[in-house]
Amino acid sequence: MGVDAFGEVMPEFAKWALNAANFTEVLSIYGGHFHDMLFHGVGFPEKLEAIAVNQIPVTTITETGEKVPLTCSPWNSAL
Repeated sequence: MGVDAFGEVMPEFAKWALNAANFTEVLSIYGGHFHDMLFHGVGFPEKLEAIAVNQIPVTTITETGEKVPLTCSPWNSAL
């Protein structure tokens, strides 16, 4: 899935979304909506496993050039 909202460069106003503690990761937002639709249509799986790889370990804030490293969400392991 490609998502332009989460990339290597982001504006200052969206900096808050880079902190995993805010539950604003691609997996939690887009995956959550997709899984809701999928499970409603075909039923909830007995077991769900996945491997997620982050392709953007550092995001640059456009206006300041600040480099913000990836933070890992504790919720990802619970999904």
